[in-house]
Amino acid sequence: MIGNRLVTQIQLLISNIPEITFKPLSTLKTLIINGHKYSQNTVLNVLKENFPTVPIIGKIRWIRYDGKTCAFVCKMYKVKCYVQQLRAFQVEEINKFGSFLFENICYKKPLKLVAFHTFLYLPLHPYGKSFTVL
Repeated sequence: MIGNRLVTQIQLLISNIPEITFKPLSTLKTLIINGHKYSQNTVLNVLKENFPTVPIIGKIRWIRYDGKTCAFVCKMYKVKCYVQQLRAFQVEEINKFGSFLFENICYKKPLKLVAFHTFLYLPLHPYGKSFTVL
């Protein structure tokens, strides 16, 4: 019974890994670019635009590299809402993977997920904007 469940999980994982547009030569454990460290479980905003209304969040599972091009294969998160009092997006993990070329990601800084009362939050203040109440 456990073997069948494991095979099903592996098949589901393989079927959910997106195609990469280049042929990777290696899988890296850690990558440092411009002083930012990327490794497994690093959380990123993987969008191609600088100031979207809602971010697209991914947690790195694998880093694929061919000597000059780098792609992150990420476990994806769904943004549920923005919580003004916390100045953070409430997110939840979904059963989906995505692949993203490093050069296409605009907001390249690693982010932090914060657990609070069984919910996950991504504080962005959103994207460097600050709100002032007068």
